[in-house]
Amino acid sequence: EEWSGGTAEGRGFINDFHKAAVDAIRATGGNNELRHIMITTWAASTVGAAMDDLVIPNDDPKTIISLHTYFPWPFAGEGAIPWGSDQDKQDLMDEFERIRQKWIVEAQRPVILGEWGTVDSNPIESRLEYAEFYASEAAKRDLLTVVWDDGGMFGLYDRHSLNWNFSNIAAAIVTASTP
Repeated sequence: EEWSGGTAEGRGFINDFHKAAVDAIRATGGNNELRHIMITTWAASTVGAAMDDLVIPNDDPKTIISLHTYFPWPFAGEGAIPWGSDQDKQDLMDEFERIRQKWIVEAQRPVILGEWGTVDSNPIESRLEYAEFYASEAAKRDLLTVVWDDGGMFGLYDRHSLNWNFSNIAAAIVTASTP
């Protein structure tokens, strides 16, 4: 259930939590009355039920939607399939367009894709092509991205040596994200 959008009950708990958190933050006064606050769907999922059931607390205008998109998971998260066909690219664009339509167009909310990336078992050429395409297509739709670097199989930067393991991927993301 965790990665399939959860249950209606679970999504309701998430909405209750967000409301309590936003109310508490706003009640402290000062700059917290105006601060932008990020909330997520169930498990930060882009599954339809998770996105459809998210309730913006108090219709708060300073709410940002944060989502995680390891799409398609068999490539991004498992390194189990190749990526880069025209259909692969269209599927990713469709996913982004669905997110943009739901949150930016209809709900008029900014969106941060707060986790995305590819495991290091994928061929470097495929990872590079994916990163360029992902960052570029997200930027075209005003979806801000934060690449996931866990220091392990999703790692791009070695925090111990302070060196880039995949500087070409990092550079491609920056270049592709810049209008």
